[in-house]
Amino acid sequence: MAVLVGTIIPARQGAPSSAIQTLGWDDYTTVNLFPLVEAAGSAYDMGYAHGAQAAGLIERYLGFIEKTTGRDRTALGAGALTYVPFIEALSPAYLEEVRGLADGARISFEEAMICQVRGAAAQPASEGCTAFAITGEGTTEGRTYAGQNQDLGPEFSDFGIVLRLRPGDGRPRLVTFTFAGQLGYMGMNEHGVAHFANALGNAPSRPGLTHYPLKRRCFEMGTVEECVDLVSRHRTCSAGNMVFCDGDGGIADVEIRPEGVAVFDDDHACRRLHTNHYVSREFAEHED
Repeated sequence: MAVLVGTIIPARQGAPSSAIQTLGWDDYTTVNLFPLVEAAGSAYDMGYAHGAQAAGLIERYLGFIEKTTGRDRTALGAGALTYVPFIEALSPAYLEEVRGLADGARISFEEAMICQVRGAAAQPASEGCTAFAITGEGTTEGRTYAGQNQDLGPEFSDFGIVLRLRPGDGRPRLVTFTFAGQLGYMGMNEHGVAHFANALGNAPSRPGLTHYPLKRRCFEMGTVEECVDLVSRHRTCSAGNMVFCDGDGGIADVEIRPEGVAVFDDDHACRRLHTNHYVSREFAEHED
């Protein structure tokens, strides 16, 4: 199955929805059900609850990463620890959450860190994906929509979860589709800030953040502009593209490379559509 799921979250002005709909590519009449993991409180407490509820799936996820890399957890864990300084610079709270995750799932901190660098550790085939955002000007109902399909192998359905978090420190509530043990992926926060993504290539790996913690940090923003500023200030280890929308109807698209970012403005102001090709003027030279 070339496409595992498509995820669409509508962001409505003034009243963002928290519903996530996941559709199987082979049969659009069938809804794939993923385990719901809910956590609240401090960063450590949220991690602990996540780990305790999803321990079996986390173990399965780690086994998958071992299998696809041909490396054992000792080697993977040592590599994952090199990303700790980048995550700490982004948000020290995330390392506390990873420590809670490890304790809840009864795994080591190193193993919990492997989940945060999956793409960098496993170096899987490019995750194709197509992402979009459309403002109310381009929809019949006048609502802003954003979403993506997800080009991952069917084995990823074995450890996918819907993670709903209620931080106790004032950070926004959020719901994200992610993989067990991974702090964040695609989704939306209580302000209607949502983001989706697709892969980009032709970028040799460099020291920097993996994309997953950065995606989680975007859920702490209140507007599209804040998200764009955030990804502009933090260097990543690899390339990718992110599409954003917010509860006020704002949309944006940012192509991300280890050396910097480029904002893509579509030829129609009411939409942002992006596949696995560089379309910004700044990064056009990297396209095959």
